[in-house]
Amino acid sequence: MRTTLRIGLTDDGALYHQRATAMLHEMGELESTLRGAVATVAGRLRVDVPGAVGRHVVGLALPEFFSRYPDIVLELGSTDRSVDLIVVGVDCVIRGTLVSRPLGSFAVVTSVATAYLARHGIPHTLQNLQGHRLVNFHSAKTGKISPFDFAKGNAAHQIVRPHWVSCKDANTYLAAGLAGMGLMQNPRTRVVSDLLASGQLVWVMQDWSAGDLPMMVLYPRNSHLTARVSAFTDWVTTLFHTEFEAVAQIAG
Repeated sequence: MRTTLRIGLTDDGALYHQRATAMLHEMGELESTLRGAVATVAGRLRVDVPGAVGRHVVGLALPEFFSRYPDIVLELGSTDRSVDLIVVGVDCVIRGTLVSRPLGSFAVVTSVATAYLARHGIPHTLQNLQGHRLVNFHSAKTGKISPFDFAKGNAAHQIVRPHWVSCKDANTYLAAGLAGMGLMQNPRTRVVSDLLASGQLVWVMQDWSAGDLPMMVLYPRNSHLTARVSAFTDWVTTLFHTEFEAVAQIAG
């Protein structure tokens, strides 16, 4: 007899199912490795990276990765928010806020498009910022605005100013800044370095440090590290080392 009764998992039950599935997958990986069944680095690898890193660093280098590991099937996600690796079901992530295997650090620079400067002039002091707009970055989860950081010697300031536009992902943030919507604070990747070198962006407030953004590759602390994850973390560590060297060369 048919019934309209629908049965679903509670939130706790869904979380239990996700974690149990991840554990079973991990056990299968371990058993295969112990049996010597994994002769090559192969299979599905799930990675999540920040939007700008995916577009400007990792994505561009993928042909070289697959020339090394042609039997890996990569599922590459791109988000700027924090993720629970087990609940979301990814093998590792690259983030600038969590601690694991360090990749290095990008210096953060305060910059602005030349189109904006033509209309509003160059800010030279923190007091000057009162008359300027910022392109703000807000949390996708809470909506909270991230302040601009400025430090010099023992002095440190966090500044929040009005905005024409606020963004929740790094690619849109950079695009809004290039369109002249206000001052930005971006990690000095190769892309940002090229924009500064070409004059499309101007580095302002150079007397004040905006800090550094350390990058790390993250994976579950207590999980079995598969050959795929080991291969990816080794490769991406070398990739970021090359990126930092290229940024240093552009900066002169």
